[in-house]
Amino acid sequence: MPKISSVVTAAFLAYAASTAEGFAPLLSNANANANDHHHHHHSTVSSRTNSALHVSVVSSFLTKEEADSKVANVFERETPSSVGVEQVTKQQQQQQQQPRDTTKNNRRRRNKNNRRRKHNFSANPEFRHAQPDTDFYTLHSSAVSHLHKDMPMNDITRAIKRAQNLHDAHDLATIAAFLIDECDDWGYGFRGSLLSRTAVAALHMSQVDIARRAIDTRRNHERESMQPYESAAMVRGLMRAGQIDLAWEVLEDELGLPSTLTNDNNSMELLKHRAHVLASIVSRHFYNGEPQLATRALECLSAMGVLLEELKMTHVELQLPWSRLVNAATDCQFNPEECSVDLPSDLSELVFEAITAFPCPGGEEECGLDDYLFDD
Repeated sequence: MPKISSVVTAAFLAYAASTAEGFAPLLSNANANANDHHHHHHSTVSSRTNSALHVSVVSSFLTKEEADSKVANVFERETPSSVGVEQVTKQQQQQQQQPRDTTKNNRRRRNKNNRRRKHNFSANPEFRHAQPDTDFYTLHSSAVSHLHKDMPMNDITRAIKRAQNLHDAHDLATIAAFLIDECDDWGYGFRGSLLSRTAVAALHMSQVDIARRAIDTRRNHERESMQPYESAAMVRGLMRAGQIDLAWEVLEDELGLPSTLTNDNNSMELLKHRAHVLASIVSRHFYNGEPQLATRALECLSAMGVLLEELKMTHVELQLPWSRLVNAATDCQFNPEECSVDLPSDLSELVFEAITAFPCPGGEEECGLDDYLFDD
């Protein structure tokens, strides 16, 4: 709003005064005609009073307009960024919106997962545990509705993951039947990997029969394409499912010590996965209060120490979690009367004996236990 000058203000005041005085005779004449001649002096005084009141009202209005124009001019000259208001406002908005966005994203993700679980009949166990469709190999999934030999491998992997996440035994059994019975000459090089994924998913769902069939088919028909990391995953799954004997069978068959030591990547990878699986078995049995079973795995680890020293495999390449094994042995609670083997009172001594069979971490000829027990 533009600023009102003093000249304009004076002009408004003069106009207001003249207007009020111009109306005064009219008001007095009207009062004279309506009333007695003796009231003329009283009407003149009233008109002058009205004139003064009119001038004061106009003056107050103009004063208020002038003050408002000054405030408007200040805001026209100054911007929010020049006085620092914009930056403060942005920071407050960001601080308020950040937790809201996180909460909103978490809510959307949770609702999406709930819809996904509801989609695959989680409320109907009988439907999920129905007999597999071995005629048309149809699945409950809307993304992969049925299996056929012309489909991409990624679709089968996707169907396996979905069946595992939703515990859909029907779909997993259908996938296993398709891979075992319909894929003799199809998927060369990939079939073994898909069978191992199926076995791990079945063990996750406690479907031991499906896992056994997948493991046997992979071992008998896909041995040339078996990978050590796949075998290690199946051994861990069998241990979690309580299939200890079958786990040791797979371990010795697929991750057994090679008859001839070669310093190639395949042998090194096999030894690495074997050592880590044995360490996992030791830790699991100690935490389950079964030290006699952990002793067997520790003996196998000790036997590997000499081979690793011959292959010049360093501690950094192997990265065994010795500290975790010592803690598991220390926390192990068991009844000595139920053990069929003689065990020391301090079970951590068993771990220390296995440690000393391995080469020193730094390649020295002699080293202490503290050199192995760094933060894994």
